[in-house]
Amino acid sequence: MEHKFYINSRHGYAVMLEQYKAMHEQIGNARFLPNHDMKKDIVYDIKPEFGKGTIQIYNLLGNVMLLIYDFVFYEDIVTVFDLTDNYFEIEYCIDGRMYIEAESIWSKKIVRFGCLL
Repeated sequence: MEHKFYINSRHGYAVMLEQYKAMHEQIGNARFLPNHDMKKDIVYDIKPEFGKGTIQIYNLLGNVMLLIYDFVFYEDIVTVFDLTDNYFEIEYCIDGRMYIEAESIWSKKIVRFGCLL
């Protein structure tokens, strides 16, 4: 079974961040890092029914964020992006696999995260 999430930037950056937050809260339990600002530095511990590991989010400058995905999922997690506004993202997979399928290089991409156990 796969779990599918949709992220789009049609209504601006703030709305897109809320979509990410909803996705992260569905697959993980939030905890704040020590000395955190309420809008910065959060960790999501992946819920056991989805897999194991963490998603760490660091807000660096303005709209610049660093997300570190360190997890293994038991099933496919599919994220369908529709990034129609100005948006830039770098994704790098250190270990395991992340499948990226681009329907249109400038608008949509589909990402499958994680390794199956």
